[in-house]
Amino acid sequence: MPDNETQEAQKTTLQAPITKFLGPLALVVGLSVFGFYLYGTDHSTIGLLAGVLSAIGSLFVLVQLLPNANSLTLDAEGLTIRAFFRDQRYLWKDIQEFQVGKIGLNEMVLFNLTSEFKARSEADRAASEFMRNINGYDGALPTTYGKSASELCLLLRRYLQVD
Repeated sequence: MPDNETQEAQKTTLQAPITKFLGPLALVVGLSVFGFYLYGTDHSTIGLLAGVLSAIGSLFVLVQLLPNANSLTLDAEGLTIRAFFRDQRYLWKDIQEFQVGKIGLNEMVLFNLTSEFKARSEADRAASEFMRNINGYDGALPTTYGKSASELCLLLRRYLQVD
């Protein structure tokens, strides 16, 4: 990792690969088509309901394909997680550690927050407590942004150490 002066000028933005969303998109589009096909049969109510709900699901997946819909930005002060065009910012001083772990079948980067960060607001404390009950950590990155979880964790740890 570069020294502090170089890092201050360095800003890294990682994007989730588009291919990550193609499988779910194909699934919901297929379900939508199947639902609307059922609409023309004796199962018209179920078909219409399945078709409409799947079409709505398709829209959510399509939004993820738009540029800058989701990303991870690292800079000298902290990291910004963007999902559905909504940013969540954490300063390096607020993060205690990064670790690789599993959530379901997915290997993810998990993190713990400092007690000072959790004490700032009831919402932050409640959210971290909820996550801790699920996986033992205060938070998790939503994806690995085209890297392995280990690679991303190492990159984040380098930024965290420089701070």
